[in-house]
Amino acid sequence: TIVKSYGIITSELRKGRIKMKLFKKLLCLVLVLLAFVTTGCVDNASNYRINFMTDGGTKIESIEVTKGTVPTKPADPEKEGFEFVGWYADAKLTEEYLFDKAVTKNIVLYAKWAELFTVSFESNCDITLEPVEVKEGDVVKSPQLSNDELTLIGWYTDREFLNKYDFNQKVNSDLVLYAKWVDTTEVFTVTFDAGKDYE
Repeated sequence: TIVKSYGIITSELRKGRIKMKLFKKLLCLVLVLLAFVTTGCVDNASNYRINFMTDGGTKIESIEVTKGTVPTKPADPEKEGFEFVGWYADAKLTEEYLFDKAVTKNIVLYAKWAELFTVSFESNCDITLEPVEVKEGDVVKSPQLSNDELTLIGWYTDREFLNKYDFNQKVNSDLVLYAKWVDTTEVFTVTFDAGKDYE
């Protein structure tokens, strides 16, 4: 269209229907249009956008980052029953994004979560222990209990004390652990006397 317009202007000029002054104005207009079209074909973006996919967590607003600058990490999202692990550059959560490199394009980041499990403790004595939340794949620490009349034997996963719990085991479900005690008042001391013949 621009080339066609230029041809028409030139043709009319040759016919003497357009004055030189008007022709120069029209020619400038054509050149400006050409410059605009050429510029539009080049990526001169000065800002890029980062969008955050929280997978059911609290919403994180997208941010604009100046081209070539390192973005600031936003506050961690929250999700009931889960602990936030980090941001990843792919939907399969294999490439962690660390906010340590300059942005060169628009980015979509995905939140990774670890499920939280509740471990409850039945002390079977006058001590009350609060339940704790443990991230999936972590271990729970053994509570330290003491009693003047009882000795703690260990923690079990059942009330009948058939299955002793190993605190090196990784947590992957909710747990209730039961303390097993031995009454120290029923412990007797046995002394062996070798007799005079062994002196």
